[in-house]
Amino acid sequence: MIGLYNADSSFFNISSDDVALSKQVVNDDVIGLTIQEEIGKATSGSLQLNDPNNVYAGLMTLGIKLNISWGYKDADTSIRSVTASQKNPSEMQGTMVREGMTAYVMSPSGSGNENGHSVFNCNFYGTEWSKSQARKVYKAGTKSSVVVEVLRRMGVSFWDVMFERGHELITPDTQVLQWETDFKFLQRIARDWRVMFRIGYMASGRMYAMFVDFDKFDQVAFSKMVTGASFGNSIQLDYKYGLANVRSYKWQNHAGESGTGDHVKIVWVGGKPTFIRYIAEGQTVRAYRFVPSKITKELERRGNTGGISAQTEYMKWATMKVDFNSMRELVSKGYFVPVDVDTAPQGVGYSVNVEMLGNPLITPPMLCKFGEGFPDNLASYQFKIYLRKVEHSISKDGYRISAEAVDTLTLTGGSFVY
Repeated sequence: MIGLYNADSSFFNISSDDVALSKQVVNDDVIGLTIQEEIGKATSGSLQLNDPNNVYAGLMTLGIKLNISWGYKDADTSIRSVTASQKNPSEMQGTMVREGMTAYVMSPSGSGNENGHSVFNCNFYGTEWSKSQARKVYKAGTKSSVVVEVLRRMGVSFWDVMFERGHELITPDTQVLQWETDFKFLQRIARDWRVMFRIGYMASGRMYAMFVDFDKFDQVAFSKMVTGASFGNSIQLDYKYGLANVRSYKWQNHAGESGTGDHVKIVWVGGKPTFIRYIAEGQTVRAYRFVPSKITKELERRGNTGGISAQTEYMKWATMKVDFNSMRELVSKGYFVPVDVDTAPQGVGYSVNVEMLGNPLITPPMLCKFGEGFPDNLASYQFKIYLRKVEHSISKDGYRISAEAVDTLTLTGGSFVY
């Protein structure tokens, strides 16, 4: 057991069923622990230990499984906690301890300086991550049933699977192919199907997954189940005034950096690539689906009447349409078929990076409410801003968090959710 208690009552414990750390490790050897949680990625982190006799290099070898917990040993009875509940009725509340995370040691390393000070370092990845690849073709069921099948195979005990395209049937023409590990497969289809995906750990050590639409992240139980919170789905952030739980921050508006939502996507239908052009228009997305059969038929017709030269002229005419405004003619001729799809309000591309006091109840994705000390464009923002990435850092200097908050437009890389 590795343990660390600090003046602010924060702590972390690391144990292992693979090696007797409790008999080998002294609290004074701990230098620091970081844990990174991010939407769409496996939980990861790093550990640094003072290792004057090079003991840990032999104990904490590649692949050793770790059990990790962290938080505060004392209950939070401060006036700050009471104020948070008053300012934000949906504030996350519960025991200030995170338990149940399991991870594998990766990339162990060490160093020694000229003063004789030796240090052991290692990274770790959550046990949802795996190297074992799988080749599988899903030919039946629905998109939701594919996700559930993979989660079960990964050993996930509970999940929130709720997305609009989940009811779409898997048929021989829409079969889903997996050629990577289960986790990477879920990462890929989450991107393709425009879904928010993450796996976390409950206090019991069991894994809990979410695979939901971007506008439903605060409607599911994921955050409470992972953090052990008894109530709430959001976090109040104040700078300088009020709670003053934010030490520093930076914000940016990314509108215009990625075409304000317009983009082209290639999807595979029936084993053939299909091009879809997306144009954001207010609270709807107009998708233009490319129809390759029209090109094939026109090439055949021109080949029959004018030969290869006619086909060449036709292709030259089509490829001269270098931007979508000049491609309106292709739409009018049926080469692109428009489809209008309603979508939830998604913001205008804000991101906010904050350095704040440690809180084990904070995990992505979680709704952020910006209050005192922040500019009005954030404090009165009408769209949802939520945590995409959280890094917990605990050392002898205390417990701190670095977090990144975004709205949906930023999270999707400048592309409105379809």
